Amino acid sequence: MVGTVRAIAAGREKGLPKEEKRQASFFAGHGLIGDVHAGPGPRQVGLLSAADFDRARKKLTDVAPGSFAENLIVEGMDFSKIRMGDRLRIGSVLLEITERGKAEWKRGDYSFRGLPLLARKGLFARVLAGGKVRRGNKVEIVGSTNK
Repeated sequence: MVGTVRAIAAGREKGLPKEEKRQASFFAGHGLIGDVHAGPGPRQVGLLSAADFDRARKKLTDVAPGSFAENLIVEGMDFSKIRMGDRLRIGSVLLEITERGKAEWKRGDYSFRGLPLLARKGLFARVLAGGKVRRGNKVEIVGSTNK
């Protein structure tokens, strides 16, 4: 399964939408440089499928990349087929999928106009190898820690 990076977003404050970027740098064991959610832990990077993003955009016309606190919007990949432990290669960056949504999400946590899309449909990953990511980069599954 191969996809494409449609959008990249980063933000410096929790509770606010992130700003769209043309490119971003990722650091191993840390996440996206300049993003509030970077740091140690399993949720260094948040990913949304373009299909889920587009469905939300039909309901909420003011949606923009970063509205749901995601870092990457990926086009052309079926997120329902991605498993925990799958590794995604984006250029020199290697991500490992760690979580599907946020099990502990509760009312009052961040959502955009009441829609917690990342918490419900997103994937979270940790950065195993760093580098730069640009819009249009290919995204592919290159292995898994699951056998």
